[in-house]
Amino acid sequence: MKRGVFWCVLVVGIFIVEAGLSQTMELGEVIYIGESFPVIVNVEDTLVVLNLNNPAKVYEFKVDKPGTTIELCFVRPCDHPCEGVPTERIVLANPGDQILFVLKRNPQKDEVRRAVYRSREEPLEVNLTLAGKDAKRYLCFKVEYKPADLTCNPDTLPIEFFIHDEGKLATLKLKETGPATGEFVGTYPVEISYAEGKFTVRYEYERADSQKELEPVVVALPDLPKVTVRVGGAQFILDLVTGIDTAVLNEVPSEFRLDGYCSFVLEFIRGIIQSHYAPTAEVFVEVREGKLYVVVKDGCQYYAGIKDVKVLPPVQLVIKDEKGNVVRGGHLDAAKTYKIEAMNGLADGCVLIVELGCTDNKCCQTLRSAMGAFIEWAPEQGREGKTFAIIYVDKYLCNPPALIVTVY
Repeated sequence: MKRGVFWCVLVVGIFIVEAGLSQTMELGEVIYIGESFPVIVNVEDTLVVLNLNNPAKVYEFKVDKPGTTIELCFVRPCDHPCEGVPTERIVLANPGDQILFVLKRNPQKDEVRRAVYRSREEPLEVNLTLAGKDAKRYLCFKVEYKPADLTCNPDTLPIEFFIHDEGKLATLKLKETGPATGEFVGTYPVEISYAEGKFTVRYEYERADSQKELEPVVVALPDLPKVTVRVGGAQFILDLVTGIDTAVLNEVPSEFRLDGYCSFVLEFIRGIIQSHYAPTAEVFVEVREGKLYVVVKDGCQYYAGIKDVKVLPPVQLVIKDEKGNVVRGGHLDAAKTYKIEAMNGLADGCVLIVELGCTDNKCCQTLRSAMGAFIEWAPEQGREGKTFAIIYVDKYLCNPPALIVTVY
């Protein structure tokens, strides 16, 4: 019975203390640097504020009327004061400090403590660029994170990162760009090159035995090297190679020919890409398994893009006689009919027969043309000794060489 009475008295006592605190003072749970912090005092008294980590100065605020709100602002010497808060209510504090709030008449009864934080939880912003010249390149990290800005001096922010292989972890301390900026930067030397469809990256990382290692990381297309950064308890995956804009890739035709006499097509595509970068930029183009891979090295920065393409078979022009035999030698009989076929030609192509030379002030006249991949032609009497060009054209970048024939 006595035990039950004891617990009842204890609970009632705690309730009375908590109720007393809520009646005398009302204040938030957390203090943020540079943000207004209201304290409501519900009795006539003097509010005393003391930074327990720097107790040299005691702040006192007289309360003449119950329910008075005292707007305070906690800042470091390098911070801007809160807008609308009088100078006499500015309290010096650093992140991590403990602040004591008491009422002067009964300090022990009304004691409340609150911790100081740099800022509210904010999302980390991490940026990565490449800088440098020739073979010397640097990973340039920039992290914006106010909670890491703890003092009025430039602070440091440790990060970890690896490229493609988690076993090759490197560490770096970023330095704040100035007092109270919350922006941290740092560089790390790196080597990067591209050849034959592979990126090779070298950077110094720490092995499990704490020894430094500089072993290459090889990433083959279609994969691209990425940098994984760990900072502030979060992880970010950043592109080491920048993607080529889709609008640039869309300028390249989705269907074209490559084989044989069409080898110049890759140079044509390279020229399309080159026009969007510096004249000194190196452009690498290759086609594999229905994919066009484009890599650009412009200064120290690499760009890469992939596009689905269709490589069409090369077209070959042939001339067949009335029996279906292939005519060779470039001579046609004016009295016969021939069928001209564009092997692997397409329905939206066109076969043309052009008379070479000039007649009656007219040069290179088109005698006949037909949409598609074939045409029939009887040279007719009276055209003996004249030379003709047989041509196939379509829109797929590369057309076969013309056939030159003479009628006899």
